[in-house]
Amino acid sequence: MGCYDTVNTHCPVCGGILGLQTKAGKCNFEEFDIYSVPAALAEDLSEETEHNIEKCKGCETEYRLFANVARVAMTLLKIKE
Repeated sequence: MGCYDTVNTHCPVCGGILGLQTKAGKCNFEEFDIYSVPAALAEDLSEETEHNIEKCKGCETEYRLFANVARVAMTLLKIKE
């Protein structure tokens, strides 16, 4: 069994808890609410691949997550010697 992190949300049809697992983060078995997902996890779970399609165990509705993952500019700062 591998390590992973989980993003939790609710099925829009039956309200059951949906947990989507990803290996994109630190993989410390952390759990995140859908409204506070680290960018790396959101980007991984938003990829349009077959492995990102899940099925609710309660009502069998198929779903996948979408995220607008913003790109941020980084700046290199010289450290004082």
